[in-house]
This record gives sequence, C-alpha cells and structure tokens, in this order.
Amino acid sequence: MIVAAFLLLVHIGVVLTFGTVAPGPLLSDLIQLTLGSLVVFACARASRSAEGMARSVWRLTAVAYVVWFVAQSLGLYSDLSTSANGAQWVSNLLFCFWFAPLAMALFLGSESETGGLDAVVVLDFVQAILICVAAYLYFFYLPKSESPGELAHSVWAPYFAGYGFVVSAFLVRAAITHSSAARSLFGKLGVLLALSGMLDAMYYYGPGRQSENGSMV
Repeated sequence: MIVAAFLLLVHIGVVLTFGTVAPGPLLSDLIQLTLGSLVVFACARASRSAEGMARSVWRLTAVAYVVWFVAQSLGLYSDLSTSANGAQWVSNLLFCFWFAPLAMALFLGSESETGGLDAVVVLDFVQAILICVAAYLYFFYLPKSESPGELAHSVWAPYFAGYGFVVSAFLVRAAITHSSAARSLFGKLGVLLALSGMLDAMYYYGPGRQSENGSMV
C-alpha cells in the first residue's frame, strides 16, 4: 500500500510537471504498468494465505490483471514503435476482455471445501469467451474506417453492455448467496468492476474522450 500510494503521488507529479510533453506520456504509462505489476503481486500473495473459494478468487483476480498487464505492455510498445499496429489491436482486444478471468469466479462453488473450478466448466467458459472474441473481431474491429489506435466507436455500446451484465451477475450472486464469505467476495468484486466500468465510460464518453497520455481530464 505504501509503494502504491507513493507511485500514485509520483504519477500526479509527472502529470502536473510534464503533461502531454515528453517524457510525460512515457512516464505515465510506465507508472501505470508498475502499479499493475503490484496488483498482480498482491493478489498472488493474498492467494497463498487464503483458503477455499477465497484462494480461487484471488488467483483469478491475479490472472485478470496479468491480462491487463500484457495489454498495457503492448500499448506502451505501440506508443514507442512507429510500426506496431498489430500490437495495438491486440492490446485493445485484451483491454476489452481483461475481466473475463474474474467472471469465472461466478462459477465457484461456495459450498465445496476447495471452492475451486470444475474443469468442464472452465472449458465451457473458455469456449464462450472465444466466441465473444470472434464476434468482436468480425463485427466490430475488422472494419478499417476507424483508427486502429483506439477502440472502435461501434464496439463501445456492446462492450459496456457486456461489462454491465458481469457487474450485475456479481452483485446478484452476492445478494442471494447464503455464505457470508461469498457475499463479501462477490460484492467487493462487483463494486470493483462497477468502478472500473465507470472510469472507462468517463474515458470514452466523458471528459477523458480524445485525451492524450499524461493529460489532465
């Protein structure tokens, strides 16, 4: 927590000092990448001390932020490279589906001793995600009329609709479960994803729209 708070203060200082002028955007991306690595480390560490369903939730959270970390790394690489369109669209794709591992937590059994995932359920979920990815690529991303550097405008509404379904599922699961541990875990995950979705909406629809790395919104 101390390191994360320090990095946030440094980030604020970088934005106030450099803004969108080099090396502001690069430093901003690097700090965000470092914060993401801290989240992955914290989740992995928490999973080692947790038991049952809580351990599985922490592990899935760590996997989700690993996906986010890869997306952020590719985004940083595309910013530094003049010929990294491929990395940019992969980054956009991962940013759209980073929360998919978290959604798998909905299938954890709070009544079982291990609180783990059934292999068949995992396979079915992965297949469903692959169908979503294929639909995303075919219907929303393949058209070349929009900039490959940003999430296509046509995919905004489906993205937030899907995000909203996942958030709602977590909150409903927290409301109807008989386990206090499950209620706490799923409720907190629902609130986390809701806040994350609101910040994304502020970027795409609100004051963050068209903003550059390192700019104040």
